[in-house]
Amino acid sequence: LTNVKRAWPGAGAIQRAAGTMEAFIEIDPDNMDFAMSDDWAQLQSAGEDFANKELDSKLKLHATTRSFPVEQITETIEKRLSDEDVTQNPIFRELLAEYRETRPREMRDRGIQQVRYYIGVEVTPLEVYDRYRDEGTPAEKLTQFPVIGFLFNPFVTRREDLTDVERRAQMFEKLDSRVNE
Repeated sequence: LTNVKRAWPGAGAIQRAAGTMEAFIEIDPDNMDFAMSDDWAQLQSAGEDFANKELDSKLKLHATTRSFPVEQITETIEKRLSDEDVTQNPIFRELLAEYRETRPREMRDRGIQQVRYYIGVEVTPLEVYDRYRDEGTPAEKLTQFPVIGFLFNPFVTRREDLTDVERRAQMFEKLDSRVNE
């Protein structure tokens, strides 16, 4: 079902059945409930620029949901009502009191959920053998010719004979560099 072969807690990674290593980073975005359309457009543009210009490996986006802790909102508002800035401003106090009474019920009625987002990066076993992918040799460039290029493939493989431990260590290193970029 999940194709997870093994978990590597020390490396913060999982190994899929096909040998690919994956790591996931939780994203905790700022609250944008009251953001204007320009704010959303700017955020979208930054994400687009990153994906189109800087990203050189595959990303996955995962989201999980669970019931929203409505009681936390009620407790937070209750604590807030005794804060000095609220007690000195009767309009603000009344607004918070009304919010405390109506908002939790609205949230329960709508079935609001808490969403957690994760970005996943991966490294395949072949990527640790392909150490100089941006620096093609003349023989590697010959493989790009249509029709006859495949004839040169046997001459350009730069595989090292790595043990399982060495390959895994290089995969963890590459995975770590992608997570920290």
